[in-house]
Amino acid sequence: MMSSRTHRVSVVVPTYNEESSVGEVVDGIKSCMKECEILVVDGGSEDHTVRIAESKGAKVLELGERGKGLACRKGVEVAKGEIVVFIDGDGSYPADYIPALVAPIARGEAEMVRGSRFIRRPHIPALRYVGNKFFTAIASLLHSRTTDLLTGMCALRKDVLLKMDLESQNFEFETELFVKADHFGLRVKEIPVPYFGRKGSKLSPLKDGLKILLTILKAPKRGKVRS
Repeated sequence: MMSSRTHRVSVVVPTYNEESSVGEVVDGIKSCMKECEILVVDGGSEDHTVRIAESKGAKVLELGERGKGLACRKGVEVAKGEIVVFIDGDGSYPADYIPALVAPIARGEAEMVRGSRFIRRPHIPALRYVGNKFFTAIASLLHSRTTDLLTGMCALRKDVLLKMDLESQNFEFETELFVKADHFGLRVKEIPVPYFGRKGSKLSPLKDGLKILLTILKAPKRGKVRS
């Protein structure tokens, strides 16, 4: 059984032009996780994101190429922790919930823990709320039940992540994580997390929405192949 105190945690923070929030995110992680690796993976920011992240003590991996999925996958490859946590760099999720994500994995109760914004009513613009609910309903019908398909805050064991053979380049990353966790029969737990929506979302409702839908539809249905 893993212990969150004795087994290292890596927190992967994908960023692109997040100078207004990345410092706060890194500080939040450091305040609630005294011993962890903070890995900011930057997709070619044109502002001061990288400099601020480094000044706060985070390790920074500069890709020079945009794509949230790409950033998260590269983060997994270099992460040194046995448990990997994903959290967005725009400050929309509270870092102080990271220990609650890690604890069930450390206790051996789950292989994946997802922070759900919809266990409680979040402050999300109406269009995004409806879109998320639509995709969540389809995913729950074709795969396992979830309350928040597109959450940007979750934790998994690194060895499990490596076996998933992830391919996502952009915002379909969370969907791929979910459907592959279902396919492998992982024990998945959801916990409620607050959501602080930020203006200027980089997600394209049409282009990224289509990729998310295709990721749901093309995934193997409940194969339950244990990892």
